Amino acid sequence: MNKNLICIENGSEYTDTRQERLPQAAPCVSGCPAHVDIPGYIALCAEGRYDEAADLIRRDNPLPGICGRICVHPCELVCRREKAGGYVNIRDIKRGVTLNCGKPETVEKAPGTGKRIAIIGGGPCGLTAAWNLAVMGHSVKIFEKMEKLGGMLRYGIPRYRLPEDVLDEEIENILSYGVEAETGVSVTDYASLSGKFDRVVIAIGDQKDRKIGIPGEEGDGVYSAVDFLRELGEGHRHDLSGKTVCVVGGGNVAMDSVRSAVRLGAKKVILAYRRAVEQMPADPDEIESSQEEGVVFDLLQAPYMVERDGNGHVTAFVTTPQRLVDDENGGRPKPVPVEGAEKHRIECDMVISAIGQSLDEEGLSQSGIETKWGRIVTNEDYSIPGTEGVYAGGDSVTGPDTVISAINAGKKIAYDIDRSLGYDHKIISKIEIPKPWIPEKPTARAAVIKADMETRLNTFQECERGLSPEDLLKECHRCLRCDRVIFK
Repeated sequence: MNKNLICIENGSEYTDTRQERLPQAAPCVSGCPAHVDIPGYIALCAEGRYDEAADLIRRDNPLPGICGRICVHPCELVCRREKAGGYVNIRDIKRGVTLNCGKPETVEKAPGTGKRIAIIGGGPCGLTAAWNLAVMGHSVKIFEKMEKLGGMLRYGIPRYRLPEDVLDEEIENILSYGVEAETGVSVTDYASLSGKFDRVVIAIGDQKDRKIGIPGEEGDGVYSAVDFLRELGEGHRHDLSGKTVCVVGGGNVAMDSVRSAVRLGAKKVILAYRRAVEQMPADPDEIESSQEEGVVFDLLQAPYMVERDGNGHVTAFVTTPQRLVDDENGGRPKPVPVEGAEKHRIECDMVISAIGQSLDEEGLSQSGIETKWGRIVTNEDYSIPGTEGVYAGGDSVTGPDTVISAINAGKKIAYDIDRSLGYDHKIISKIEIPKPWIPEKPTARAAVIKADMETRLNTFQECERGLSPEDLLKECHRCLRCDRVIFK
C-alpha cells in the first residue's frame, strides 16, 4: 500500500476522477452525521483491503474503532437493503475493519502554520477537532479536567461496550500527530486563553446530572447515572451484591446503568420509565441486551417520590401509573396519569437517576459566553457571538447527543477555524475504490457474536465480539453499492 493515500491539500478543490462513483448519492453517507464514505470502505473490506478501508474511515472520523462498537448507526436506518433481508450491518463492518487492519498509516500533514489552537475538553468533539487541526498544520493543545482523555467515552460508557485498550489506542493515534494534552486541569476562565491562543474551542460536553425533582431524592442511596458511570470509568465499582436497584429513564445512559448494575452483582435490577418500550430513545440493541441479561422493565410509571425508612435508607421508588395519549403535534405519545390509580411502589435499596444531563456553566458568563436554555449559543460556523476567535461544539451546544454527532461537530469546527485563519486545507483520499458489484440475492443480515451469558452477567469484559470472518465478507457483499453512477 502506498503511503499518504489520505493527505492534505490547501487552496484547491480535489476532484475525484473515478467517475463511476457518486458516494454522496448513497443514503448511508447522507445519514451519517460525519458523512463517512461508507460504500467505499465496505467495498475495500470486501476485498480484504482493511488498511485502506480504515484509512478511508479516518479521513472523516478519527475514532473508527470506537464508533464500530458504540455508534447508534443512523446510517443503517436509511439503508436501501432494509426491505431485502434487513439493512446492512454497517457498524460491525466498521468494527471488523479496525480489528483486521494494521497500524494506521501516517496522514500527510500540511506544513506548520504557526497558529495555536486551544481545545477545552478531551471528548469525541474535542479529539476530532484536534486531529483535523493538527493535520492542517496548526499547533493544538487539549485541556482536560479529568485525569485521562476521552470524556464520556471513558467516563460514561462502560467497558463491556468499549474496552479501555481500544479507547487508549485511538487517542494515542490522535496525539501522535503532535497534539499536546494537559489533563487534570479545570479551565473556567475561557477569556484568558483567547490572549494566548489564536483560536479557542469549548468542547466540554454535558457533565452535570439532572435532578428528577421529587421528594426523598436527596440523600444516601440515590445516585445520578453521570456519577455512577463516571466512578466506573475511574475504576471504582460499587458492590451491589444482594441489592435491588431501580434505574429511572429510557435512554442509552439508563441502559448502561442497568447493565452495569447487573455486572456489579445486584440481586435484581428494575428499569422505571414513564412511556412504553416503543418510545424509548435507547438503541433497540441495548434494550434487547438488557432484557436478555434479566433487567425487569416497569413501564408507564412516572416518578413521584423516593421512600425512605426511619433511618433514611431507601426502601422504594414510588411512581404514578401513566397511560399514553396522542401528541397534538405528532410527536411521541404523551404520558398522562391514570385517573384514580393508586401509587405504585417499586421496592429497592438504591435508585439511579438517568433522566438527562446538563451543562456546567461555571465561568461561561464571566468570559462573555452567552448561554440559552442551558446551551452555549453559537453562530452557524460554531463561533460564539461577542467573542474573538472562540468556538464551541458537541453536547455543550446541542444538548446530550450521539458520539458520531460530536465527531461531526469537531470536524466542522476544525474546517471553520482553518478558513477563519486564512487557509483552505482539505483532507482528501486518493484510495482507489473497487468497482461496484452486482449485489447478491436477498440474504439475512448477519448477527454479531456475543459473549456467553455467564461472562456478560459477571464481568465487564467486552460483550459483543463482532462478526465472524465469514459473515464479515458476506455482509459486505450485501451492500447495494448506492455510490455507483446514476445514468440520465
